[in-house]
Formats: sequence, structure tokens, C-alpha cells
Amino acid sequence: YGSGSVLIKYGIDRFPSTVTATAVTQTSALVVFLGLLAASSDARSAVRIGDTATLGAFAVSGVFVTLAWLGQFFALRAGTVVTVIPLINVYPLIVVVITYALARQIPRSPRILAGVLSIAAGATLLQL
Repeated sequence: YGSGSVLIKYGIDRFPSTVTATAVTQTSALVVFLGLLAASSDARSAVRIGDTATLGAFAVSGVFVTLAWLGQFFALRAGTVVTVIPLINVYPLIVVVITYALARQIPRSPRILAGVLSIAAGATLLQL
């Protein structure tokens, strides 16, 4: 997350175009991801493509993530960081809601629930 924040700041500061800034940060994230895969045999064994439905879901989620990054850059160009970042950080809460809607069960991992709740609480506090 810390690396992503640095890349976002770099993209916003260095590139006049939101699309270019998004492309630079996403490409950098891909390079880091591929480097981690190359360095870790555990990561390589955990990452595998199942059937075509899984690949399709992965591609659709990639499109949504790209659109979210573009929206994030447009928002950061238009508004202040203090306003935009807390709203962006509510993203895990949205993921939990969508997960519940699709799976009809709440994630039970205490770590996931604590992370989502702390992010939502922090975003709420920053908006006051």
C-alpha cells in the first residue's frame, strides 16, 4: 500500500494526463508483481489460472480496477487529498458488501473484518 501511494503521488506530480499517470502506476505495479512472482516459488505455486470462467472473472475485475484507478486520479486532480483519499479507502467496505451480496455470507476472518472496520472508521473520522 505504501508503494502504491508513492506511485500515485509520482504519477500525479509528473504527468499532466490522468491516463498517462494511471498507465505509469499500473505498469509499475505489474513490474513489482512480476518481480515478486519471479523471486518467490511459493507465490508462483499459488498463482495459477483455473478454467476459462476464472480467467474471465479475472479480466473483468482488471477492467474495474483500471477504471477505479482512472477515477481516483481524476478525483485527486479535482479535489484535495484530504477529501479524496478517505473516500477511496472505503473501498474494502464496498468489497465486503459485494462479497456478501454474491456469497450470502459475511467474511469471518478477524483480520479482514478488523482491517475493513478500521479503514471505514478512519475514513469517517477524517471527513468530520
